[in-house]
Amino acid sequence: IGENAARILGCFLGDGYIRLRPDEGGEFALCLFKENLVRKYSDLLEERFGKRPRHDPQRGIILYSVKAARWLDSMGLNLKAIHKVLPDWVWKLPRNEKIAFIDGYMDADGYVEKTGGWNFEANNELLIRQLRDLCISLGWSVSNVATRTRESSTPNKRGVFFHANAPSAHFQVQPGFIHRHPALRGEGCPL
Repeated sequence: IGENAARILGCFLGDGYIRLRPDEGGEFALCLFKENLVRKYSDLLEERFGKRPRHDPQRGIILYSVKAARWLDSMGLNLKAIHKVLPDWVWKLPRNEKIAFIDGYMDADGYVEKTGGWNFEANNELLIRQLRDLCISLGWSVSNVATRTRESSTPNKRGVFFHANAPSAHFQVQPGFIHRHPALRGEGCPL
């Protein structure tokens, strides 16, 4: 599928949605708000679909495109966040595309610790366990999956206070491993 498509799909799995309408309308959104990520994924989407998405400060990057929405739907990703799973086709990707997929997920729903470790967290424990297994399949050193209930005392990037309805699961790709393998720090990787 190519590294750029894998990166888009990973980002979508982390924090994206599509809407398909019976009257042939459709939209594809990535809930990204940091300027560098908005620019990066806007460029990737324009390259792939020939149309520049718009940026909405409340919803993220939005591409009004039936073609894009159908493409994502055909990839098995049109599920609510709590029901998303790693599609079977991800396991068959070449190594570089698996890394790009994880990189995209990291851009949407991961963060880097002060120690340099990559953290992945979601209210979908099955998805987190599958993502961890994908990292293990690449030979990466990872922590165990743990769960916690989170609430915030400060607003998120949209100005909303976060109150979890369910515990979230999380794991970390160990920083020492990442730093010993510079190929993992390619374009788009947060390190």
